Amino acid sequence: MNLLILGGTVFLGRHVVEAALAAGHAVTMLTRGLTQPELFPEARRVHADRGGGLGALPAERWDAVIDTCGFVPRVVSQSLALDWRRYVFVSSVSAYADLSMPNSEEAATQADPVDPANEDVAMHYGALKAACERRVLAFSGGIVVRPGLIGGPHDPTGRFTHWPVRLAEGGDVLAPGPASAPVQVIDARDLAAWLVRLATHGPAGAFNAVGNQTTMGEALATIGDAVGGSGRLTWRRPIEGVAPWSELPLWVGDDTAHAGMMATPNERAVAAGLRLRPLAETARDTLAWARSLVGDPARQADGRYQPRTLTRAKEAKILGLG
Repeated sequence: MNLLILGGTVFLGRHVVEAALAAGHAVTMLTRGLTQPELFPEARRVHADRGGGLGALPAERWDAVIDTCGFVPRVVSQSLALDWRRYVFVSSVSAYADLSMPNSEEAATQADPVDPANEDVAMHYGALKAACERRVLAFSGGIVVRPGLIGGPHDPTGRFTHWPVRLAEGGDVLAPGPASAPVQVIDARDLAAWLVRLATHGPAGAFNAVGNQTTMGEALATIGDAVGGSGRLTWRRPIEGVAPWSELPLWVGDDTAHAGMMATPNERAVAAGLRLRPLAETARDTLAWARSLVGDPARQADGRYQPRTLTRAKEAKILGLG
């Protein structure tokens, strides 16, 4: 099939292109050409900033468009105007209006920003994603996928990578309590393979694309066992001066406004073909990838691997070890 992938060299987009090519599809990828432009020579590579228009793309019919990097309605509307049969839009569970509880796909999403011209993604991420969703779902071939936390190799954020790396290092490891808190992680490779399946077979509609639910205690134990580390979990609650999600991944903190974020149901996605690998496999592969970057600053920079997770020095200070 003739697939157009918007994005394709960073994390999820990279895995989508790999999955599509492995399945034998003809792939055109639109990227800015700034990150690892040498990837995927077997694909047709078009370099342009989609925010400035899509005139660089060939005028042809696409069996499907997979949009991994749509954030604002103005830009997504431009790609929706292309000639396509199915359009798969990667949104986020952050699009839901109320994250204090688990959300099924029928739950309300956020309203559009009050100012339609406001494209501040950092401030209005969830609302802008929800606004993009409404435009996609207005089409009969529109498909919206709402991931939660995505992990796996090539993650530039470190939001899952922190745990395999840290637990493999050993020593006393700060663990955010309670151990019973819900946790969900989806491997980027599983998500990518399913996005390609949706693009080629459907069905249309909205889906939560999240991993199976476990707990913080079970997840960290699984990751630790998988990477063969000797890390000793030291549970703390509350933890002052540490940013949930970014500094300590998988942890949403004690903010009840996000209490349901890691308890999102995924039955509809599983029924539509989503297949999930064991968390242990994701942990081992992520650690192997992270270790491959050590001592290679050029590769780190080109892959945009810039984790801002908790430093060992700050962790030691919190644990009273430094």
